[in-house]
Amino acid sequence: MLFSFSKSHKSPVDIVRTLRENLALLETAQQQQEQDKRTEKPAPAGLPHSYSSPALFSSQAAAHKQQQQHHHHLQQHLQQQHHQQHLQQHYKEDQQEQQQQQKQEQQKQEKEQQQQQQQHHSANRFFRHSIPNLRSESHPPEQHSSRRLWAKRPSLKPGKDSAELRAFSGVGGGSSGASAASASEEVSRSLSAMKEVLCGAGDREPQADAVALLAQELHTSGLLTTLVANLQRIDFEGKKDVAQIFNNILRRQIGSRTPTVEYISSCPHLLSTLLRGYDCVDIALHTGAMLRECVRHELLARSVLTSPHFFRLFHYVDASTFDVASDAFATFRDLLTRHKALCAEFLDQNYERVFEEYDKLLLSSNYVTKRQSLKLLGELLLERHNFAVMTRYISQPEHLKLMMNLLRDSSRNIQFEAFHVFKVFVANPNKAPPILDILLKNQAKLVEFLAAFQVDRTEDEQFRDEKAYLGKQIRDLKRPTSPAEAT
Repeated sequence: MLFSFSKSHKSPVDIVRTLRENLALLETAQQQQEQDKRTEKPAPAGLPHSYSSPALFSSQAAAHKQQQQHHHHLQQHLQQQHHQQHLQQHYKEDQQEQQQQQKQEQQKQEKEQQQQQQQHHSANRFFRHSIPNLRSESHPPEQHSSRRLWAKRPSLKPGKDSAELRAFSGVGGGSSGASAASASEEVSRSLSAMKEVLCGAGDREPQADAVALLAQELHTSGLLTTLVANLQRIDFEGKKDVAQIFNNILRRQIGSRTPTVEYISSCPHLLSTLLRGYDCVDIALHTGAMLRECVRHELLARSVLTSPHFFRLFHYVDASTFDVASDAFATFRDLLTRHKALCAEFLDQNYERVFEEYDKLLLSSNYVTKRQSLKLLGELLLERHNFAVMTRYISQPEHLKLMMNLLRDSSRNIQFEAFHVFKVFVANPNKAPPILDILLKNQAKLVEFLAAFQVDRTEDEQFRDEKAYLGKQIRDLKRPTSPAEAT
């Protein structure tokens, strides 16, 4: 069945098959290019300035033309060798036929006993003269010498001859670059056709049957996983198409079922590949968009949270590349806030490791990382599903000390975000003894500090009310006089 789309004019099955084939070609060609670069001899040091001038391009063009001529001569040589082998075969067949005729003639001569000697001499004389004449009639004069024609060809030299044959066969060098470019173009066309099947083209709506067939082919062929694994090899527009195709097919539902979600949940390595995409700047934003689309589904979010690769995100959100760090933090935030009950369960079960890594983000030298992490921490502690986690966090004195230091940060925004975490420690009616000790030791300084803290933020009425409340709570703090009051 063919689906008449303006670009593809192919069925989804053909599109998937073509895309798989060209992805394999692209991978092979690019691997060959990488291998050629590794084995390429370095240019000699101290090249003249003329080698880096525009004249270099003309010399390269001449060298390329010379290489093409060499390939042509090599092809002619191989064809000539094949022709000679063909002639040799015919010559052997003629020789066998002549020998058979000679044998028959000799048998006939034995029957004629009276003329045996005379016929024997005449037969020898006939064959000595007739066979060369036959050869001279059936073969060109320049190939008459069997010694020159059938001389044994020397074996290939490992260096020069093998390189010539490799170049003639289209492997390595410029040919691999051309193959990679051709395969890349075919991959882009197939991705464009696939996107057209899923999203339609212009005013044409996507056909439900074609979409269903394409989704089935993506799952059964494993192409969805292959696309993600080879994303770095695809051109920029193709990367965007892959992300759009992935997210579109992921949202597809059949009743209450989401087939692609079920497929990805059975392929946890695909989620790990998406997560490791942050290691490569070229694909980080594309894999990040696909990963966040997966996180929208609780089944896949659980797979990511329980994966050992999840903790890579603490490194990615503090990356030196701003785009990578920002995108990674968006994914990190979604994982810890979208599915409330799941996130609370994860934080409770992995409390020690999570907050050991989280403290590193709060101490980061990267301003954006520090501010975003502080803001997210405040939201996590105030989320009612995270009550057990919040209680545990605000009972640990090292966390209070960290917030008190961040209240004095050089950045006003960092101070403001630290205030919203600090207030949770102070507002807790059941403060742990170590927390109460720290607050009482710094009681006077804290009251004075809060009174002067960001007094110019007059437009934020909620902030002013909260600051006044904290000041009163700290002023009213008293050490318990009996064990009953302490509990």
